[in-house]
Amino acid sequence: MTEIHPDAPTVVLYSKPGCGQCVATAKALTARGIPFVKVDVSVDANAAARVRDLGYRSLPVVVVGDMHWSGFQLDKIQQLEVALKYWTPSAPIPEHDGGDHA
Repeated sequence: MTEIHPDAPTVVLYSKPGCGQCVATAKALTARGIPFVKVDVSVDANAAARVRDLGYRSLPVVVVGDMHWSGFQLDKIQQLEVALKYWTPSAPIPEHDGGDHA
């Protein structure tokens, strides 16, 4: 089971009842120890709008921060597992004052 970094972004699984790919995605996330929030777009109009706004017309849709995809994609779930395990916040970019400090 994967140990997820405590500051990693939340995984959101947009799905609906009777969706085989949604069930497969949820099972794959669970099997890898990836916590997720499941949102049923058939009862949540805002969630359905969010999925459409991302450009998707089919489910499931997985959203993690700026990363998202549609459909059951085991390769993406495996990439997500690694990314969440080793996730670190982006370091601030140091400001350059224009001077030469060599």
